[in-house]
Formats: sequence, C-alpha cells, structure tokens
Amino acid sequence: MNIIYQKAGGRIAACRRQMNIKQKELAFQVGISNIYLSNIENGRVIPSLQVFVDICLALEKTPDYFLFGKI
Repeated sequence: MNIIYQKAGGRIAACRRQMNIKQKELAFQVGISNIYLSNIENGRVIPSLQVFVDICLALEKTPDYFLFGKI
C-alpha cells in the first residue's frame, strides 16, 4: 500500500478550506510555519508523525482519511 503524499496534502488543504480555516491559522494552531504547511499540502514534504497527528486533531479527521481518502 503506497501513500501518495500529494493526494494526502490535497485532502488536508481541501478539509481546511471546507472548515473556513486559513492556512496561517492552522499552521499557528499546529505550531508550524505556514510555508511548511503549504509544502505539506502540496506534497513537497512529509510531516513528522507529531505534526501529522496535530493536523488531524485540528481538522477533526482521522489519519486514514487524509492518507487514503476514507474513514
């Protein structure tokens, strides 16, 4: 099973937009820079497990939703 990080990042971005949260706000809540969050959302970097979990908690989604597109 391969994780396509570009798709996972796209799901994070889509969920964030759907919740009307600005990139800068989510980044602040998670404790990262908005540039780093942008790179995650565009699939350019793979976040640490802690950052990924923090994003999941902030967006109220399970990790499998972002990684595989399903709950």
